[in-house]
Amino acid sequence: MKLKVNVLVYTILLTLFLGHPAYAQGPYNHSIGGVIGNLNGASFKMFFSDKVALQADFGFKFGNSYRYKYTYGYNYYTLSQMIFFTSLELNPNVLYQGDITQWDFANFYWFAGGGASIGCALNPTAFKFGLNAMGGVELTFRDMPLTVQADLRPGIGFVTRKGADPFFDYAFTLSARYVID
Repeated sequence: MKLKVNVLVYTILLTLFLGHPAYAQGPYNHSIGGVIGNLNGASFKMFFSDKVALQADFGFKFGNSYRYKYTYGYNYYTLSQMIFFTSLELNPNVLYQGDITQWDFANFYWFAGGGASIGCALNPTAFKFGLNAMGGVELTFRDMPLTVQADLRPGIGFVTRKGADPFFDYAFTLSARYVID
């Protein structure tokens, strides 16, 4: 079963990253670099059209989250405890990006969208998945092949140990990427 899931994930990633036609779109076509913050690792972004992009980040996520517990007799969730964990995860997001302003040296953009996170919690060892929103700002330089970005990603996550434990999952990240084309 694990082999089938890995083959499916790799096929989807290769289709997205390599099967994409290279023609002029957005402020740039592809960029690759790093991301730091609650999520530390590699970052990749590509544009499908002038305003729609896919951003995928892969790395280690450090942080604390709040676990909620469902109270069956009263039909509501209550704050159960704060949990600290580290996870290795992939976080792809589809984004809509719009212009804010244009300067002589750079262009400033806003973006909003959403995506999913999938990975492995390392402490305690468990499968982790979730859904998140994403919003932030991006600065692309005209004379340098560089883009810098700041974003916030609130969402809901689930860690599977003895069922799926829901928790408030979030990330605040800063990234810098080299513009390939």
